[in-house]
Amino acid sequence: MRRSIFKALLNGVATLFVLALVLSLVKGAAFAEVLVAPYTVIAAAAACLGNYIGFARKARAVSLYL
Repeated sequence: MRRSIFKALLNGVATLFVLALVLSLVKGAAFAEVLVAPYTVIAAAAACLGNYIGFARKARAVSLYL
C-alpha cells in the first residue's frame, strides 16, 4: 500500500515537471511561472490520483490471484 502511494506521488511530481516544461516551451512563459500555475498543479494532482487508483486496482487484482 505504501509503495503504491510512493509510486503515485513520484509519477505525479514527474508529470508536474514534464507538463510545466512542455507548457513553458509552447507558451513562451517562464518555467517557474508555469510550474505554479493552477492548471498545471491540477493536472498533476489528477495524474497522481489516477496513478494511485491504477496501482491500487492492480495490487488488489494480484492479491486475489495469490
